[in-house]
Amino acid sequence: MQEEDPKVFVPQQFENPANPAIQRSGTGMEILAQVDGPIHGFCSGIGTGGTITGIGETLKALNPHMTIWAVEPENAAILAGGTVGAHLQMGIGDGLIPDNLNRAIYEEICIVSDEEALETARDLARKEGLMCGISSGTNVAAAIQLAKKLGAGKTVVTVLPDTAERYFSTPLFSE
Repeated sequence: MQEEDPKVFVPQQFENPANPAIQRSGTGMEILAQVDGPIHGFCSGIGTGGTITGIGETLKALNPHMTIWAVEPENAAILAGGTVGAHLQMGIGDGLIPDNLNRAIYEEICIVSDEEALETARDLARKEGLMCGISSGTNVAAAIQLAKKLGAGKTVVTVLPDTAERYFSTPLFSE
């Protein structure tokens, strides 16, 4: 359509530099304003690459010794050398390595199973009153693992990128 109509704009979220740029200047700065003290860890699922790249670069600029983890679904862990299969963690594990991804920003790759993502998303609703989607469960499951690895007294940050209302017809609501 874009080739046929000059009024058609295709944002190209996987390669558009505005994607990580808004995470740098927006979300990353918001996190810095809201977190009191140093940030020791950050983790994010890999979808377009914009979130981990933009937020990670902003946080690491002021917390250079922090640890950043890329998070992938167990059945689509291509950064970790796996293959792409069916998984429930929507918006991440899309089967490609996005151009927006700064692969030097993370130190490790954390792999999360569908079951762990689902259970963590359900726990967020039951225990915290946060009605989040499955990829939010993925991020929080990884953040818990990172916090355990870093030890007591450390601050770990992640984002909750989706809402539960998008998942009514999925196993998230099967219980």
